[in-house]
Amino acid sequence: MILYAFSFSLSTLLVFLATEVTHSRFFRFFWTSIAVIVMAVLAGSRDIWVGGPDALYYGLPIFDVASNSSSFSEAYVQAQYVGAKGEPGYIMLNYVVGLFTDSFNAFLFVLALLVNCVVMLAILGVRKLGPAWLMWLTYLCSFYVTTFNLLRQGMALALTILAISLLLNERYKTSFAAGFVGVAFHTSAAFFLPVYATAFIIYHQAGKPTYRIRQMFAVVIVMIACSAVAIQVLGSGVLEDQYGSYLEDSGAVVSLGADFLYRLVPLLVGFLALRTLRSLGSVNESDVVLEKSSISPPRPKLSVSTRKNRREELLSGRYLSASLSRYQAAAVLFSLLLAELALFPIRASNPTLSRLVMYFTVTRVLGYAVFASNLRANRRVALMSAVLFVSLYFYGMFIATGVGEYSSLILDSIL
Repeated sequence: MILYAFSFSLSTLLVFLATEVTHSRFFRFFWTSIAVIVMAVLAGSRDIWVGGPDALYYGLPIFDVASNSSSFSEAYVQAQYVGAKGEPGYIMLNYVVGLFTDSFNAFLFVLALLVNCVVMLAILGVRKLGPAWLMWLTYLCSFYVTTFNLLRQGMALALTILAISLLLNERYKTSFAAGFVGVAFHTSAAFFLPVYATAFIIYHQAGKPTYRIRQMFAVVIVMIACSAVAIQVLGSGVLEDQYGSYLEDSGAVVSLGADFLYRLVPLLVGFLALRTLRSLGSVNESDVVLEKSSISPPRPKLSVSTRKNRREELLSGRYLSASLSRYQAAAVLFSLLLAELALFPIRASNPTLSRLVMYFTVTRVLGYAVFASNLRANRRVALMSAVLFVSLYFYGMFIATGVGEYSSLILDSIL
């Protein structure tokens, strides 16, 4: 627990320095790089049983055959006999690392470094929508330890976060490509399609003046139905074969009530944030309409007070633009988390199928910070409340249950 608290705090502080204090691109890159490396070192130096059975069941065997293969094609074929199910991207990573070292901990370090870098890129891409340091802390408290076990799917989930970030920046083709690349690391990444479709539709609908929050619920209901069908198709075949032979009951059980509450509270906050952003947009919209309609022939000489008022009107127009993009982003993130909550019964009843629902769940990495920073309440209080919430989530889900128990012979020998 102490090691987690120290590393999480240090890494988050470095991201804070990079995004809130420094204005230099060099130092921003430097501090975020250190933040990413710190967490990669912690992941790479762990004992391989930490986090779950995946590393022992398929992680180490695949790395052994890949590092001892003379070519990628040989590594790919051999990996299929020891737990791989296609996944050329994951096998390629094993093979490349195996060319330089036969240490499985080195591979874990490289894998964690790549996952952390992808998540950091996603966060930096939307840092104008909410504090990047809170997004990073949310990732650490929600999914960092989970990636210890999800060696293949961890990269696919990270690419999903990046895809959502790119979509919020209106880079639709790049966003789709980023999410689709996840299939090379894990078959379940095909479930990214309903996630992308939901985000794409909501983002465009939320940009229309006539859009109402209730329309979001209608879209989400349709996507939930499509997602449920996709879950049954993937879960009944590929995933059951892929996981069924080694998923174990670790004895670490979180009450369904607490698990449900962890999802409901951010949604309530998100709903309040949406109402706040919607009201701000509505107020400023009239100012912009007036500004656009006031077309006068020759420009008269303006007094200082008049110029000041005109400047304020123009600024209100810019604020509307910023407010609209924030509203669209909040609407997308809220919709995806709402869909995840609706799929909660599937997640709670089947540990195999719960891995599909996680493609919705990762939205919280960006969502919590966006919601908390757009409330009517005191912004500082809202952000500190979010910090407390994600910290309690980490304690309840990983520390209290024993899932996040950490040990490292490597660190013990150094320290």
